[in-house]
Amino acid sequence: MAEAALLAELAGLVPAFWGSLEAAGLRYLRLQDLTAELVRPCVADVKLGRRTADERLGDAARAAKCASKDAATTSAALGIRLAGMQHWAPSGEAWAVVRAERRWCAELTPASLRAALRVFSTCGGALDTDTHVLRGADGLLAQLRALGDWFSRQTLLHFFGASALLLFDAAPVMQEGGCGLRPCVKVRRG
Repeated sequence: MAEAALLAELAGLVPAFWGSLEAAGLRYLRLQDLTAELVRPCVADVKLGRRTADERLGDAARAAKCASKDAATTSAALGIRLAGMQHWAPSGEAWAVVRAERRWCAELTPASLRAALRVFSTCGGALDTDTHVLRGADGLLAQLRALGDWFSRQTLLHFFGASALLLFDAAPVMQEGGCGLRPCVKVRRG
């Protein structure tokens, strides 16, 4: 019974699963598009875990590459790594999408990761959304804590290469000063 409750709780933390399909000899999972209803999607892809691969799973070359990346980034020190992000920021009289380059994300340190997440949660410093997006009762940090709590209570599943997608829609904030802001954390297999 406890296992069923944990798996039901997990269902609320992951995108909806809509089956699989095969194309060109490969099998793909069909998952919910978490940004489909967002007008101005802000998305950060955060890799979870101090180790993002396990050599016991059969691919030693991939495990060695991941171990090297883990050691060179914030994964080993913090258990998280920003793999990519996009947010909206003012550009003259309009707003434009700003995407962090992969190299920039890989060069983040434990100290600069906090600043990068603040840039993300405030749309480049243009909006006072940090309190709602990161620290609110339903903010990203509260949702990440809930996710961490779930991981600490369960022993059924082992995740390697998992990501947390941090999402919010900047449109309500840009137009109405914060009304309707609903940040969201979802886990996906990396």
